[in-house]
Amino acid sequence: MKQLAVLVVATGLLLIAYGSGESISPGDAGCELRWFQDDFAAASAAADSAGKPLLIAICENSCSPCRTLSQDYFTSPEIVSSLGSFVLLRVEARSVDGLPIAERYGVTTTPCVVIARADGTEIDRIVGLPPSVGQYSSELCAILADVN
Repeated sequence: MKQLAVLVVATGLLLIAYGSGESISPGDAGCELRWFQDDFAAASAAADSAGKPLLIAICENSCSPCRTLSQDYFTSPEIVSSLGSFVLLRVEARSVDGLPIAERYGVTTTPCVVIARADGTEIDRIVGLPPSVGQYSSELCAILADVN
């Protein structure tokens, strides 16, 4: 019983320490990408501080192409190298915190990846899921080239 109490307290402390709305997802070869979750204000502040644009991935948990984007495309070495040029924000389009962000950008189809300035001004977007990681990477690189 004592071990269970210690485990519960330790878990609670970890949740407090890491419960800021950020998540870390593994990338290629130990590279870690930091994703903000449904917290536009925090992501915007981080983008402003870092001098980077935002990449806002607006998805739905029930969307198969959204899962493919998150699990296969955003973990591909070809794309991970480009993602480091952005502050990353993952938005659940139907969540209480995510819905206002999806509405702000007029998202009607998921997945929708919006590239924006730190203040939220949209630069470009990729709607849907291109048929290959290579094509997605090319689109993302072209947008990034226009931003820089």
